[in-house]
Amino acid sequence: MQQEYQTKMRNPKQYTWLVRQEMDWQGGIEYSIEIKELPGCISYGNTYKQAKEGLFEAVMLWKEKRKINQLRIPNEGSDNINIQSAMTLKEFEDINAIIREWK
Repeated sequence: MQQEYQTKMRNPKQYTWLVRQEMDWQGGIEYSIEIKELPGCISYGNTYKQAKEGLFEAVMLWKEKRKINQLRIPNEGSDNINIQSAMTLKEFEDINAIIREWK
């Protein structure tokens, strides 16, 4: 199944990845990879590898939601991975405060 996503997406390294280690909703650690050129296209995993493997499905769902068949390739021939700093405890607490307000 992953192969199917790769053929549709071509090469995910042609996009800029925003990689971040975050706290999950239980206070544990998880990883996220967001594709900068596709706003809202993000994959999560308990490990970096899981987040990377989920990227193909995230792109497929992102395209499906927007009814797009083909993606523009922004960075032909270059790798762009941006490792962002880990989420701070304050960021985690702020996010949880917002979530509590939703209830």
